[in-house]
Amino acid sequence: MKRPRYWIATTEGSVEITAISEEAPGLPSVLCLTNSFQALPLSKAYHEFVRAPTGIIEKLTGKGAFRTDISAPIAQGQSWHLGMCIAHLSWASPPQNHSFDHIWATGAINPALEIVPVRHIAEKWAQSGELVTQARLAGEKIDVFLHPENEKELPETDRDVVRIHPVTHIRDIEKILHGSASGRISKWLSLSKPVLKKRSLAVLASLLILAGLSAFLPLGRLAAWTDLDKQGRFKELGIDLTEARFSDSLFDVNAAYFFSRYLQQRAQQNSRAIAIEIVQNPEQDNAKCPGGRAVLSDQTSLPEWLYTACTYRLKLKNTASDPMNIWISVISQSADQQVNRHAWQILTLLADEEFDSPPFSITSKSDERIHLVAMITDRPNAEPYRWFNTLNQNPNHKQKISERLFSAGVGLQFFTAIQPDSFSPADSPLPATGRAQNNPS
Repeated sequence: MKRPRYWIATTEGSVEITAISEEAPGLPSVLCLTNSFQALPLSKAYHEFVRAPTGIIEKLTGKGAFRTDISAPIAQGQSWHLGMCIAHLSWASPPQNHSFDHIWATGAINPALEIVPVRHIAEKWAQSGELVTQARLAGEKIDVFLHPENEKELPETDRDVVRIHPVTHIRDIEKILHGSASGRISKWLSLSKPVLKKRSLAVLASLLILAGLSAFLPLGRLAAWTDLDKQGRFKELGIDLTEARFSDSLFDVNAAYFFSRYLQQRAQQNSRAIAIEIVQNPEQDNAKCPGGRAVLSDQTSLPEWLYTACTYRLKLKNTASDPMNIWISVISQSADQQVNRHAWQILTLLADEEFDSPPFSITSKSDERIHLVAMITDRPNAEPYRWFNTLNQNPNHKQKISERLFSAGVGLQFFTAIQPDSFSPADSPLPATGRAQNNPS
């Protein structure tokens, strides 16, 4: 099914949304002129419209950063909300019950996902004459989305090419685009109900109740922290929790303390969620590499046979019931702090999913320490990469970084290989300290 063309109605003429591309989490969303590097002045308002908790697009699509190209600048205002929202929803899930040609929209959207009427409808339509002519000549239809109060302001002319869709809520848009209200929007709406939001705080609330603070819960602040946590916005969450810890309000201080405990508990759960094995591949023509396997959950360090110059693989399995984002590496650091990278993977594993890494080699000098670093989070954000990169650049920062990770609810597995008493590349490999070696001979 072809993708329709999306138009935002303005008093200067219809502005086409020509492209929407997802960007890396944590980056600001930006509006650009089509095929240019020029960011438009409306970008700040667009970013706030996209990013939770101020905006709605991230909540509706699960994506928090976009670059959107438009054919002409849009002045300040809010009537672009409706067209922009429809375009993002359709980009994520193309319309299924109509073969739309053109979608023309004007209307603001409030935080409750309600469509709000706007002004200058007749003027905006008059400025869309070129679009109307093109559609008529091509035998195409223009589907108009606007608030019912604005419908009467639309001129009676051009009705031969127009289909009007009065909408009062985002839910109405989903029904029109997909023929039902069973998609992501409705799921998000049901999950956003206050009663279910309270359930997401059940663990934290139980801690506070046990502490005798149930009658004085700062629910608004707890809800805001929970939203930041779910979105993986760890930096903002950390700043807000620090502010609460030094608040004059005893209840804010206590709530921050217990929320921090909740994050630390989840960090421990995430740490245990991924089972990691490191495997030495057997090499029939190399007696120094007979093959070995170490299950890291069975031990506190990496086996000393990693100091043998062989080929290795990592085997990972997500043992949790939720998807997990994982950053994992095998590195070595010399006495002069020089770091060598041997393996590096960034991946997401679904529940019970396994991963077998490509083979990699480890060649280390006697004065190097071999480390395995794995950061694990169930949150949809790339922010831990900054911590991961810092720890890989200097493993001596482990204590400082691990404190930051655990305070953000992010798991960490960090192992260091046991150095042999005497090291020589010519030596035969030492036996694995984990499970028995898988020796093909």
